[in-house]
Amino acid sequence: MSEALYFTAEGPLGIAEVYQVTPHDKPSQVQWEVQFKGERHQCSAEGEAVIIAMELAGTPDESLARPAPR
Repeated sequence: MSEALYFTAEGPLGIAEVYQVTPHDKPSQVQWEVQFKGERHQCSAEGEAVIIAMELAGTPDESLARPAPR
C-alpha cells in the first residue's frame, strides 16, 4: 500500500492527519485514514475523514453542525 498525506488539522487537542491510502494491487480503490495520537481511524470517504480529523483536533467546522433531533 502507498499512502500520501492529504490534510492536516491542528487544534487545541492535537494534530490529526488524513492519509489517502491506495492498495498496490487495486489502485482504483482509494481508502482514507485519520491518524491521531498514534491511532488510525478508517473512513469510507474523503469528506468524512476531514470532518473526523477536525473534530479530533478540536477544531470542528461550525457550518457542518447538525441540529439536535427533537
